[in-house]
Formats: sequence, C-alpha cells, structure tokens
Amino acid sequence: MSTTHAAVVFGTMLAVSLLASVTDARSGLIPNWLTFPTLLLGPCLAAAFGGLRAAAFSLLGIAIAGGIPLLFHRLGAMGGGDVKLFAALGGLGGPQLGLEIELLAVSCACVWGVAQLTYRGRLLASLHTSARLLANVFLPARHQHTVAAEQLTQLRIGAAIFLGTVLAVVNRALQR
Repeated sequence: MSTTHAAVVFGTMLAVSLLASVTDARSGLIPNWLTFPTLLLGPCLAAAFGGLRAAAFSLLGIAIAGGIPLLFHRLGAMGGGDVKLFAALGGLGGPQLGLEIELLAVSCACVWGVAQLTYRGRLLASLHTSARLLANVFLPARHQHTVAAEQLTQLRIGAAIFLGTVLAVVNRALQR
C-alpha cells in the first residue's frame, strides 16, 4: 500500500468510525447512509490504487471482517449497523486490518461493559444470564433456559469500534 493510499484509507477509516460512534451514541443506530457508501468505497479505492487484485482483496476483507459479526447478529448479540461497519472497515483496510480492528473493538467493549456493569451493581447478574444463554447453545431445545428481555443488557459499541480503529490504524502507521 503506497503512502498516499494508506493516508486515504486510514483517514477514511477514522472519519467513518468516528461518525458511526457519534450517531450510535446519540441514536443507538449506525445508519445505512454511512455504511453502504463505505462498503462500496473500499473496493473502489483498492482498484484505483492497486488494480483488480487489490479490489478482490478488499472484497475478501468485507467478507471476513463482516462474517464473524454477522454470526453474532444472527444470534441477536450485535446490531446490523455494527456488522456493516465492521465489513466496511475490512473492505477499506483488508482482512488482516479488519480483524485487528474487530479484536481491539471487542476488547474495548468488554472492558467498558464490565466497568459499566460493575458500577451499576449488575455484573454478577449479567454473568449468570450470559452463562444461561451460552448453555442454550449446547443444550437440546427441551432443556434450554428462557431468558426474559429485561435480564439482557445492551451495550452500544460504536465508540469501541472507533477506539479499535484508532488503535489499529496508529499501530499500522507506526509499523510503516
């Protein structure tokens, strides 16, 4: 990746993830008007700077960086905007950087979530609910536990995705 290409990609990743963080904090949504154009932009930038092979690599980044969050979305554990944002970031930065952002974002979200639950005095109850939900994955249907909606805790992760993006981009820029 040339210096110019890297600057455009990294700047776009930071701007998009910051805007997503702000909209997520305000509304609880990461809008399609932000994620869909970014999903298209990744392969277009890759093609412009590196040709068809780079565009194919960008598409691979979309598939890989969006695939894991899509599984969580299907389980009801992640919002669709988060999935599209992760996929778009993977399309811009490629599969490796996309996965690095995901790992850092989820780590940041876990730390923030544990801190919030501890502050609210709900950490143990949430761990118990999580254990019951996890058990449902392995138990036959007749033995699964029902979990009431009020026992579930929502965590907006737009800010964590932005922080993960910042950490990954800074790390990548320092390696150059």
